[in-house]
Amino acid sequence: MASTNSHEQHRLRRALLNNFFSKRSVMDLEETIQAKVNMLQNRFMGAFREKLVLNIPSVFAALTADVITHYSHGKSLGYLDVPDFKNDMMEALDSLFRIFHINRFLPMLAVMLSRPPFWIIEMLHLPEGLFGEMIEARLRTRKRAADALNKKGKTTGKPETIFDALTAVSVPEKERTLSRLVDEASVLFGAGTETTARTLSVAAFYLAKDKDLRQKLFDELTQVMPSPASQPKWAELERLPFLTGVIQEALRLSYGLSTRLARIAPTEALFYKSFVIPPGTPVSQSVYFVHHDPSIFPNPERFDPERWIRATEEGVNLRKYMVSFGKGSRQCLGMK
Repeated sequence: MASTNSHEQHRLRRALLNNFFSKRSVMDLEETIQAKVNMLQNRFMGAFREKLVLNIPSVFAALTADVITHYSHGKSLGYLDVPDFKNDMMEALDSLFRIFHINRFLPMLAVMLSRPPFWIIEMLHLPEGLFGEMIEARLRTRKRAADALNKKGKTTGKPETIFDALTAVSVPEKERTLSRLVDEASVLFGAGTETTARTLSVAAFYLAKDKDLRQKLFDELTQVMPSPASQPKWAELERLPFLTGVIQEALRLSYGLSTRLARIAPTEALFYKSFVIPPGTPVSQSVYFVHHDPSIFPNPERFDPERWIRATEEGVNLRKYMVSFGKGSRQCLGMK
């Protein structure tokens, strides 16, 4: 779906998953997310007692990976139970991102890596650091996708998992192929793990660094969390302005995908200052430059949750300048 060029085909593919990522559906997932958060809290407390140092991005990636895999095919991969939080999904993404910039100029590299028959890839036993993690993760994704396609009693009612939705009998047969399911699952697992884990890590870094910010957040959270055992609902948390500001700043400074994301207006000319951009012309800009524009976000390098509170008080809709999730019909499916 993410790389589908045709607008009509993109709409069809997105429609299969839209309901899974609506605000209502995410709220229905709240108990599952809370259960994973409770597991993470126990791991934090254990590390505190044992005076261990934790790699925060890996820790949060364990949380996000277990949530998205549970949502995708009904079973978490159990990264929150791994003693050292080793996460082969994150390692696979790191391998992929190491060649991301090169691949933009040598696109055949990605084609070559994705085309060899899987039995040949398995025979090669590629070592770590030589795309080994990426290939291993893809092999596992392929197995889960094949299991979903071969599942007896195909879904005819409301699908329970994302894989159910993608393999339902109502889906056109040409869309129910193994290669498409592997690609869709890879993007869901990657985007559902890395982006949110990075946002949480950015927030944790700045809160750990600044005692005043941390105290302000603590004081506000006590309104809905009078004790450490309190488990407030999302509806309560989203009404807290400083917490909202922390989340928005973490999103602003974690970027999502910072690469240039091309957009094309197929039938209309676009106008930018004195320039006329003809129909069918790809246009793109990096999220980084928008989120660091000082005319929109003064002192953009500073992690400042209160800029969002000030904007609300001044009647400024600062959120319209946030492009962590993209914009329009192609914006991130998982933004809720």
